[in-house]
Amino acid sequence: MVKKIFCLAVLVVLTISFSGCATVAQLDDAEARFNQAKSMGAEQKAPFEYYAAEAYLEWARHERVEGDGEQANIFAEETVKYADQAIQKSGGAK
Repeated sequence: MVKKIFCLAVLVVLTISFSGCATVAQLDDAEARFNQAKSMGAEQKAPFEYYAAEAYLEWARHERVEGDGEQANIFAEETVKYADQAIQKSGGAK
């Protein structure tokens, strides 16, 4: 019985650890894409996409701090989507 509990505990810790890493990587990617859009002048050239990406990035950061990695990943994906659109409209490539 103790062995089963130990195995379950290890599985839970590993799951949490791996989900956290994905969140950090996705958030880093989202921030990089947003910063690229910002540096290309997307605030003026693609304001809707720029501000949508900015809002989703803030939500992703907030959810990460609150400990909801799944929702943080969802918001990070939306950040990347809108940042990529802003980059394209600002004359850049994906």
